[in-house]
Amino acid sequence: MSLVDYGVIRRSQTLLGSTVGAIEEPNKWVTKELEAYQNLTNHLKNMHDKFREGIKKESRNSQEYLQQQIRAVFKDAFDAIQDFAEENWDTDENKLKSRWENRLKILKFQDRLNNAFEKSGKNFNNEIEHLLKEIVNELQLIAKLGEGNFNFNKQSNISFKDMLRIGSTVIAVTTSITMLFAVPPLGIIMAIGTVISTLTNFFKSQKEKQLEAAKKISQSLNNQLEEYQQQTIAKAKEEFSKHCDAITVNINNYFDKLIQGIEKINKQLVKAESQLYSSADDLNHVYAKRIIDWCFDKYEPLTDEGIIKTIDKVERDFGRSITIKTKSELKFRKSQETINRVLQEDVSIIPPEKSIK
Repeated sequence: MSLVDYGVIRRSQTLLGSTVGAIEEPNKWVTKELEAYQNLTNHLKNMHDKFREGIKKESRNSQEYLQQQIRAVFKDAFDAIQDFAEENWDTDENKLKSRWENRLKILKFQDRLNNAFEKSGKNFNNEIEHLLKEIVNELQLIAKLGEGNFNFNKQSNISFKDMLRIGSTVIAVTTSITMLFAVPPLGIIMAIGTVISTLTNFFKSQKEKQLEAAKKISQSLNNQLEEYQQQTIAKAKEEFSKHCDAITVNINNYFDKLIQGIEKINKQLVKAESQLYSSADDLNHVYAKRIIDWCFDKYEPLTDEGIIKTIDKVERDFGRSITIKTKSELKFRKSQETINRVLQEDVSIIPPEKSIK
């Protein structure tokens, strides 16, 4: 009897209304995946920002530590100047140079500078590697909790050692820097010492000559050592900054490529979601037109023009309810109870004046 009495609308219900259900499942899947990938993209961008802030902080801390170590090494050399000058005030040029070099060796001047550069570079690399591991672990957890198909382990070919491979290079570069500045040239000092020794022989006592020569040597050494300390710190800052910038570029490129890849997937998911929604919406409009026709006990071929003329908007929760907003006042020949019972959904047909804005 149902087929006899309601066969027309049953056919529309099967072919049009139920087809939306076939679209519903993939649409839900796409929507879920899209949300997961969008969340992952947002988290990646946040992690990228976190990394940028982290590397700035670690770079600043490492450079401050390096400068402190450089100044500590130079301080010991400064502290040794006065005694050295007093002990060698009348020493000839070759011996003076040799003895100053020996004094620096005793202080382990060059070795300590090399160690400061090497330790700062290693500490910086270790901190950045630790930061990257934290970020990767967090992203893996986010991807897992997001319940999407994104597998961070498969997508990520990140190699900390490759990203930090220039770490050994910076040590070699900075070692060469310490070689340049470790032993200041003593030509000026020797010239001053020689002139002093010559001019003061006839006019001053031994003690006065000793004090004045030692003072000149001390001043000259202090001035030169201060200049080389500034140059060493400036050069160290420059090279360390290059090291940090190179690592930052590597990591930024990694994040950029990863984010771009996920955003491409996002675009495809958005496109699929739009197409599925459009297909379901079109079917719902056609089905709504057939419902309206059935309520009028009439039949006419389905056309875009007829659908547009009759149907304003359709909102449907498949299998539960369908709300049809019409473009004109309609008087149906079917009761609300009959409509709901036959279609097995809660059907609401709303004329224009009652439409919710």
